[in-house]
Amino acid sequence: MLSECRKLIDLGYLDEILVIDASIDQNGEPDFTPLIKVVQTAFEELDLFKKQVCLLRENRAEAMNARRGFFDFIVRVVHQFDKNLFHVLEKIQCQ
Repeated sequence: MLSECRKLIDLGYLDEILVIDASIDQNGEPDFTPLIKVVQTAFEELDLFKKQVCLLRENRAEAMNARRGFFDFIVRVVHQFDKNLFHVLEKIQCQ
């Protein structure tokens, strides 16, 4: 699926891929293995994502911006067990 998305990214039709996961292990604990696999696959399949990751590895200022949430990755990963997600959802007003 990610290699198909690459075509859409290259053509400019797609500017963000959001991956949401809620995998748990046999003990009911969060299992991040599927997300790690998705990110590894994205790194291998999506040239833009690979360039973004390499930029952060090489550029300290951009890495600091990314840690603060000021860097727009082509691939965004959200895990339902992320404690910050609760705070985001808490602020959404349903009408």
